[in-house]
Amino acid sequence: MRGFRGFRGFRSPRTYINLQDDVGFTDAQFRNPVYPIPWNSIILSAVLFVLGSLGIIFGSLILTGIISSEAWLDRGKPFIFLGSLLFIPGI
Repeated sequence: MRGFRGFRGFRSPRTYINLQDDVGFTDAQFRNPVYPIPWNSIILSAVLFVLGSLGIIFGSLILTGIISSEAWLDRGKPFIFLGSLLFIPGI
């Protein structure tokens, strides 16, 4: 065992180099990112909502008989159906 005591003498002492003075945290890491307003989606949902509402109203007016033109009498149910399909994504 005596021979291994001097074995440590051949190694150089470990020195650590500080790579950065700070701890690696910045204020920008803790800020919430600002996301742009999705105007295209807002406009699309508003258009679908308006068209769907108009389709439901127009189809209801045809079915109740307020619009009683012969050319429009068979178009009431499709207006309500398509209006409801447009209205649901617009909500």
